[in-house]
Amino acid sequence: MNPEYIQLFIIISLSFPFLIPFLKKTSRLILTAQLFFGIIFLLFAFFHQQAFPIQSTFGDWKLFRGIEIIFSDNSLIFLLTTYIVFFAVVIVSFSKKWEWKFYFLLSLLLTDITCLFVANDLFNIYVILELLSLLSYLLISIELKKRQIWSSLKYMILGAVGFNLYLIGTSIIYGEVGTLNLTLLASVNYRNDFAMMMIMIPLLIKSEVFFFSMWVPSAQTESENCISTILSAVIVNAGLFHLLRITNTLNSPNIVLFLLLVGLATAFFGAVLSVFQKDIKMILAFSTMSHVGWVLIALAGNGAGYACSHSVYKTILFLCVGYYYQLYQSKNGKNQSKPVPISLYLAFLVGFLSFLGMPFFIGSNFKYAILLNSNQIISNFLKIISMISIFAMSRILFLLKPQKKFFLIPTYDFSLMILAALSIIIGVINTLNYFSIRLIIEGIIFLLVGIVFYRLLQKRIYLLYPYKLFKLSSSLALYSIIIGIIISLSVIKIPLF
Repeated sequence: MNPEYIQLFIIISLSFPFLIPFLKKTSRLILTAQLFFGIIFLLFAFFHQQAFPIQSTFGDWKLFRGIEIIFSDNSLIFLLTTYIVFFAVVIVSFSKKWEWKFYFLLSLLLTDITCLFVANDLFNIYVILELLSLLSYLLISIELKKRQIWSSLKYMILGAVGFNLYLIGTSIIYGEVGTLNLTLLASVNYRNDFAMMMIMIPLLIKSEVFFFSMWVPSAQTESENCISTILSAVIVNAGLFHLLRITNTLNSPNIVLFLLLVGLATAFFGAVLSVFQKDIKMILAFSTMSHVGWVLIALAGNGAGYACSHSVYKTILFLCVGYYYQLYQSKNGKNQSKPVPISLYLAFLVGFLSFLGMPFFIGSNFKYAILLNSNQIISNFLKIISMISIFAMSRILFLLKPQKKFFLIPTYDFSLMILAALSIIIGVINTLNYFSIRLIIEGIIFLLVGIVFYRLLQKRIYLLYPYKLFKLSSSLALYSIIIGIIISLSVIKIPLF
């Protein structure tokens, strides 16, 4: 595969958003065309994987001075996942009248993420992430509701703190090595854990990690459903992708251990906090946080595959919740079960079983591999977390009751059926490689235990959202403590762990 094709793909992708202001009436069509163009190119790349990784420098500059892009296996699967999620979200968005500005922001966001997944220079990654953040702020507050605006401002302030630290890290690296290119940094075996930690903080903020992403619950709950889906299924991957790339390129045992501990804490607290929520979008937001923990635990192994499969089934779950909200204008998980179309109920079951990690559903093989490759203590800990997550998700499951009508809102029905079919097809293909009766029995036991505990304890659980923990002042104080610990350990020359 010719490296110039990758450059051409990036350049053409950059042109789509800027057509929309001149052709406002066709904004939907332009974004749809951008999606089809991207999917066709990525399918073409899929059949030429033997050439990966493809490295290219714009303008034929030497590596030391030029802007390098790398198109790898991880770039491909993250981009394919992104385009699939955007396709489903854009179809759903047709059910509501949006101004051209909405599609312009989505188109620009899609282009920005496309550039992000091939970037290989720390400064270019910074610029792309800053634009990604700006677009996220605008999309969260797109409906100009007070809660949305405040959630957006909170995200912006926390993000600004993180990106200032990122610049400190890049300044240290450039001063010591004279380059920010990850390929060159790997070739000189660069090691400065403090500088790399400064760079990783904004990536952890983007990734919805518990200690760093205190913006998550309000932003995902208050924003419009299409935007909530993108935040959970796409923006999270923006941080995880480069955490994966940096840890693989600059191998540091301290940083790997740090991410493992943060991942365990994130998986646990995300699952536990999801149990105590009555807002069904809040349950999904905290469950995303929990599954980010799983990805961090397996970052160097099956983390990439699990992150992408999580994006697909979490899109299903968020769209199902959005569908339910369209019907009843409610996000209250304490309501009595209400009738929903069969398409919604079946799609939610597919997303729920994928979330569980049941064989023959997307992501099950990656979840099984994470459990298999972890030591016994971590594996058992993650199994307990899985049952806690099932307990929380059961609140949404028992809120839905299938009715006789199969379809109701065509845009939602079409997107959900496509994603559900894709989840099953990919799940079946992947499951054939490791299938065993024991895994099905184990999955069924986890499911039954989680549901039984929910049925027994649902009325005894005191539902509470920990507002004080997620206040802006509390978040900034927590950042200060973490950063202070990192700086102190660095100054007195003690390893991070």
